[in-house]
Amino acid sequence: MNVLIVGCGAVGTRLGARLAERGARVFGLRREPSGLEAHGIEPVAGDVTDADGLRRAVRSLPKLTVVCNTVAAGRGGDYRAIYVGGARHLLDALADRPPERLIHASSTGVYGQTDGSWVDETSPTDPVGASGRVLLETERLLLGSGIPTVVLRLAGLYGPGRSAQSSFRDGRARIYGPDAWTNRIHLDDAANAMAHLTDHGEPGELFCGSDGDPLTRAEVARRNASRFGVPLPPVATADEWAALSPATRDRLTGNRRVSNRKLLETGFRLEHPTFSPD
Repeated sequence: MNVLIVGCGAVGTRLGARLAERGARVFGLRREPSGLEAHGIEPVAGDVTDADGLRRAVRSLPKLTVVCNTVAAGRGGDYRAIYVGGARHLLDALADRPPERLIHASSTGVYGQTDGSWVDETSPTDPVGASGRVLLETERLLLGSGIPTVVLRLAGLYGPGRSAQSSFRDGRARIYGPDAWTNRIHLDDAANAMAHLTDHGEPGELFCGSDGDPLTRAEVARRNASRFGVPLPPVATADEWAALSPATRDRLTGNRRVSNRKLLETGFRLEHPTFSPD
């Protein structure tokens, strides 16, 4: 099996390592791909926002069985160019030799519920902010591409390299909306879920990738404070809310609980069934 991981970052690198251990030949595409060899991944230099460069990179590879799209905009990234534009460029690059399956890592940010209700794959998607609308547009673009596609909507990622330790230790941490429900999934479980979906789920299916144990923001802060041995941070003031970027405010207004029942019903099992700070 030949697998291409597009946007081989924290989730993609873990995913590639797991698939390589299974015997797949794994290619990892990112702008600076050095170091991927240590994980059993063959490095491929490429940028999803560069249509011509991406086309050359993808077409230099052998026929692909599976493509896993794990691109992430990061802080300050152009969401539309990276997600929607990147998906269009990827589909163009795959047009001559489409893979048997495409697994796309999306986000539970496509949901807009603010009332604490439970959501699953059948729930309405009405994102509050622009970033959520871009993510939903990307899903629909890939699902309508003609390539057999499975979408995994990931909750908030945590794990090594994503610790809140520094903000708690230096006193910058604040609790925004202490009673609001939040959802998360460990990086290892996110990668394992994507690997699982390379041979589970029907084309066109959606799955929610969450640990299934929603916590309020106050409880998340309490666990972080306990883990790092510091006092519980204060609740954010109105001025601190106002100082946030629009995208961050949109994200923090969410209040919902994400069910992972459908994913578990495929036989997937979590390594981290509840949030425990690193």
